[in-house]
Amino acid sequence: MKIFKNRAVAVLLCVLIVIASTLLSTNVKLGREADGVSDGFYKGVTYDGYKHPAISDQLNNICGAADGLASLVASYDVDVVALRQYSADLKDMLSQRTGTYTAVYAKYRDLLDCIEALKLELASVQLSERDASGTEQYFSTVSSASEVIGSAGYNDSVQQFKRSYLDRFPGSILAKPVSYTHLRAHETRHDLV
Repeated sequence: MKIFKNRAVAVLLCVLIVIASTLLSTNVKLGREADGVSDGFYKGVTYDGYKHPAISDQLNNICGAADGLASLVASYDVDVVALRQYSADLKDMLSQRTGTYTAVYAKYRDLLDCIEALKLELASVQLSERDASGTEQYFSTVSSASEVIGSAGYNDSVQQFKRSYLDRFPGSILAKPVSYTHLRAHETRHDLV
């Protein structure tokens, strides 16, 4: 135990304890804040004094409309396999909260592309009046939900988090060493516009 009586060892231990406690407290604080930002995707965010709807709710609305479209036009010999698959995959990602936001965004874009392709294909299909009206309602739901996603304030809240915590000391220096999983997720693309 003579080693602990050495002044240099005592100073080194103090420095290590200070560094470790700083890393731990930064990890805890950044983790808590990152979780709050992440929750905004599923619960909505308050940004600029306005409570924005949750992006996940709007994505579920789009999936519902896609499922409705698939059911409505299936009898017209229109291929809806990809539409149903993208919708099912996205709903699964949202309900299980699996995948990064980048993966959710990619699946959302795939679903929108598939819906747009269906819209173009249906222009040359003779739908009944009732089915034509139904498809227009579903397309309108998709368009409205996409607009809400575009103005949901979530991306702004992520940018505010980055400016407030990751672009300032000590977060700017300590965010990488603490290797907090949520921080890496928040450094990926969040744009769902």
